[in-house]
Amino acid sequence: MVVSEWLLTGTRPDGVRVQVRGCDHYEFRDGKVVRKDAYWKLVEKPS
Repeated sequence: MVVSEWLLTGTRPDGVRVQVRGCDHYEFRDGKVVRKDAYWKLVEKPS
């Protein structure tokens, strides 16, 4: 099993910056990926 965490940042066409935190979960069998799930959440910035 492998888990990777990541942070994606970008700017929407209207100029608003966004951040998305996420992680990917991989399961292997015989050296090959047999399952991959991704979980993510839009990061809310305080007003």
